Amino acid sequence: MDIYSLPQTEEAAIEFLQAKNILPTNKICTNCHEMKLSIGKQVRWRCCKSTCRSEINIRSGNWLEGSRIPIVTIVRFIYAWAFEMTSGEFCEREMKICPNTTIALTRLPTQLNYIFTGVLYIDSFNLLVYGHEIAVMLLVSIAIGIYIGSELNNSSIRNGVITFRGSYYGLYHIIDVSLRLIIWIICFAIFVLILRYNQRCYAFSRLPNKHTLVQRYQFAENVRSSKLLLAIGIIIFVCNLHFDFVMLRIAYNKDYFNVEYSQSFDFVLALALNAIPIAAISFHSSMLEAFKSHLKQLTNLCTLKKTNNSISDEPQNNINNSINHLPINSILPFPPNESTKIVGRLKNYKSPRALLTGQN
Repeated sequence: MDIYSLPQTEEAAIEFLQAKNILPTNKICTNCHEMKLSIGKQVRWRCCKSTCRSEINIRSGNWLEGSRIPIVTIVRFIYAWAFEMTSGEFCEREMKICPNTTIALTRLPTQLNYIFTGVLYIDSFNLLVYGHEIAVMLLVSIAIGIYIGSELNNSSIRNGVITFRGSYYGLYHIIDVSLRLIIWIICFAIFVLILRYNQRCYAFSRLPNKHTLVQRYQFAENVRSSKLLLAIGIIIFVCNLHFDFVMLRIAYNKDYFNVEYSQSFDFVLALALNAIPIAAISFHSSMLEAFKSHLKQLTNLCTLKKTNNSISDEPQNNINNSINHLPINSILPFPPNESTKIVGRLKNYKSPRALLTGQN
């Protein structure tokens, strides 16, 4: 996508954001009637039932809630922000946005880069991290589980005792266990060093005039990714440690060992394969918010409660789906309802609506 293919009208901008799953494509009113999108002076959802005729603003309940800037201007700003063209002078000249509004909008989540670029950038390593890293990680974890489990397949079971079919070399397994421990200790050291490095980079990027806002948010993403990497490393290490214990038990008993050891390893492996996606969701803020939202919807569905949530098509990917639940008030400098007694701060503070309407 280039700048010439951006939406030129408000209606085209709404269709564009609906295609990206930022705005809902259909909606249900509080009385469970289907609603129709009405585009006029105000863009709103209107109930199709003549006896109901309830209305809901299109910005209500999504990322655009609380804003008054034209939607076509927001789309252009997101495009400019994704390609690091959001200087105060550029936004004021090209999009008629005041500097205060520019500062508020540049607190966008890094995932919005995905809308126009399709990738997330990590400038410190000059690598591209695709948005489907979680799916790839799960495939790798399953492959690891299959590989580890296959090492116990070359055996036969009789009367609760596993006997190896081929010749067994206890020294080989002792060397294998030792190498595993050494490799994982090195991996732990690398994971911890990467986490500390990213934490220092993020702390340095928060100093004034050191990095751009895009780099600052990317450093924050790097810190979260490093924590996730360390958590997954711990899970896999525990799984491998148990496997090493089983191998050492085999070496001690020479040519056989009780089947309970194999069953315990299968149990630990199953726990590890389930813990990896749980850790991935826990350390990913957008996925965690999406999980909480889906869990709430499932709870309401099971308890037969009526909700006012929009019914949209199946999301194209997890990143776009998570943006639906991020109100724009959450990216402002500080909460709009925050109480303060400092007179100087009240004088310099503008409400979120003032920032987003472009008032100086």
